[in-house]
Amino acid sequence: MPIDYSFKRKTKKLIPREWASVREMWLNFPDAGSTPGQCPTIDIGELTDVGRRISETKRKQPNDIDEEVPGLREAILKDAVFCLQKAAYFLVSAGVEATDAFRSPALSTAYQAAFFGMRSVVGLLGVAAVRYQRDNRRSFLIDAFSEGIPGRKHREWPRNCVRIVNAETSVMHKEMWAIWKRLLDKTRFEPSLLPSDVVVTLLERDELDFGSQRHRIHYHATYWPFDELRDTAVDKSFGRFRQTFLPEALAAPEDDSFSFALALGTILIGEKLLEDIAKYSRAFDDDLQAYTQWFSQVRTAPVPTGEH
Repeated sequence: MPIDYSFKRKTKKLIPREWASVREMWLNFPDAGSTPGQCPTIDIGELTDVGRRISETKRKQPNDIDEEVPGLREAILKDAVFCLQKAAYFLVSAGVEATDAFRSPALSTAYQAAFFGMRSVVGLLGVAAVRYQRDNRRSFLIDAFSEGIPGRKHREWPRNCVRIVNAETSVMHKEMWAIWKRLLDKTRFEPSLLPSDVVVTLLERDELDFGSQRHRIHYHATYWPFDELRDTAVDKSFGRFRQTFLPEALAAPEDDSFSFALALGTILIGEKLLEDIAKYSRAFDDDLQAYTQWFSQVRTAPVPTGEH
């Protein structure tokens, strides 16, 4: 089912931003650098001040808060960093499944890696989607670096402003992909920071393309991508890409190994953002190293002899 137009309008309340400014703001929260592999101790929506601010948010009008919301920004950054580590871990797991003749389950695992990679990028760009604790049917978008205070449109960005938007629906997978696309499209990055061919190809995809393979495996009785229930032959090349071929793989959501390509693409974007933060603060060195240790185990296709 396509994303409701009213939700697309909600995502437009997430303002364009400069990555350099977001990165500079993140440097104020070195405590978000966590013990590698250790999950956050509290969900963002469970923070007392976040819950109070959510309860004050109207249905139609964003709630712009011109003061620090205790614990919020640090929690968003901590969750984003941990999601990137989880993404790499799940992609390694998908590769193990694929080499053990479990290609169909591997696609579901690879999609989960892609989803965590996407969530990491959303968080690193300063946004979170949280459920309202009193009503799980409603989600709220929280923009940690907004300039939404009325009358301040022409001042230099970023503002010390948190914007909370009532999504008026539950934010599920396709909605998260829509948020990710909005942020990736409307953030200005320094030239060459991100793999532009990968970003452009991903932005051309519809939000429903990203989860279609995994959803068909889970919910469509007539879809099963491989015949491993009868034939346990192993395809050692399955799910392996060279980065130079990644845009081509991402342009084909109907391809058998699309979920692997999607995972690799989203994770590489998150990697570049975390590396950029770590250039300016050693507080994130351990987290980056933990991610790198997992990602180094991801199965990628070897470059043929003589090719550079």
